[in-house]
Amino acid sequence: MKTKDEAIDDVQVGQNPYYVRALRFTRKWIVNKTKFTSEQAREAFGEKTEEPRVWGAIFRTLYKEKVIAHAGWTTGTMAQCHQSPKRQWNYVPPFSPKKLF
Repeated sequence: MKTKDEAIDDVQVGQNPYYVRALRFTRKWIVNKTKFTSEQAREAFGEKTEEPRVWGAIFRTLYKEKVIAHAGWTTGTMAQCHQSPKRQWNYVPPFSPKKLF
């Protein structure tokens, strides 16, 4: 059995078509959001996948690119998650030196 990180790497390296579409959607969806979860993004995207861990890969990518920042914790709402703690995220707008002046 693969570890969580190995499974996420497989999704990213293989450029799973679902991953590509969902990442593109999520980049647009998060722009005006505050304190959102991967569950909310997954729900908003609407397409189902056989590999739900793809959402871990999406949010790991956005975090590494500094597009999102950790904003606390909340309780999961999906039945299969049994109300486990879920990370909340905030969108981090791109830095623009023009905004300083």
